[in-house]
Amino acid sequence: MIVDSKVNASRPASSGQVGDSLEKSSDMKNKKMVAVNSVNRHFIQRVMAVLCLCSILVIGGSASTLVAQSVILPMPRLTTTMPMGAQVGSTVEIKIAGEYLDGPRTLFFSDPSISVESVTDGEGEVIGDRFRVTIPESCKPGLVEARVRTRLGVSSPRAFSLSQIPEVTQAVPSTNLNDALRLTVPSVCNAVMPARSVCYYQVECEQGQRLLIDCAAKEIESKLNAVLIIADSEGRDLIVQRRGDRIDFTAPERGRYCIKVHELTYKGGPEYFFRLTLQEAN
Repeated sequence: MIVDSKVNASRPASSGQVGDSLEKSSDMKNKKMVAVNSVNRHFIQRVMAVLCLCSILVIGGSASTLVAQSVILPMPRLTTTMPMGAQVGSTVEIKIAGEYLDGPRTLFFSDPSISVESVTDGEGEVIGDRFRVTIPESCKPGLVEARVRTRLGVSSPRAFSLSQIPEVTQAVPSTNLNDALRLTVPSVCNAVMPARSVCYYQVECEQGQRLLIDCAAKEIESKLNAVLIIADSEGRDLIVQRRGDRIDFTAPERGRYCIKVHELTYKGGPEYFFRLTLQEAN
């Protein structure tokens, strides 16, 4: 019996047993391959999902950028009003200039009591850059803001001065002594400085008469760095003020005196405007 058991143990496995083992091994390999393929498939699906999401975000971001760019509109900008101010209780015609003021427009002020009307030509057509402005007696002297309402929205503000003394608007710059614009006391002259020029004005004074001469520029949002000069009738300088400060002048004798204004570096143009004020000191 002992010999038989050893003999049986040493016998090789039958062909059926070998086939079963090979089949089991093959099944295990197939299952592993299926598992690997499943993992790979899930990994690939996740990678593709991430790539698709990134593509959507990029495309969406580009689209939103394009949409944002397509709806950005230029902001209307009011650069000048001529004149830059008016006397309380008066009615003046104002001409405006600026950027992106296309289409119908309406001028209005921060003080709602100031009324504005459109100006028309001889055929009844509205002149888009001109308005008739009435400042009631109830307005206080000082600065108010002017704006323009357009189809693109409301413009940036522009300072507009209200005074209690007569005002004039200089239509053509007086750039030589012989053409000096004559001013009265008190008065305000609204003007624009041409490039590479000096503007001349003249005023009659009594002996001992004291004048306060002021050139407003920076305070009304002008680009002008004003140099203000009082001279004799021949144009010889008596007092020079290069910092834009007021000149306090007492006439040494009766006669005509010259007032000169120029830009510090002789720049000029539509945005180099100023208000020259003459008043008698009390």
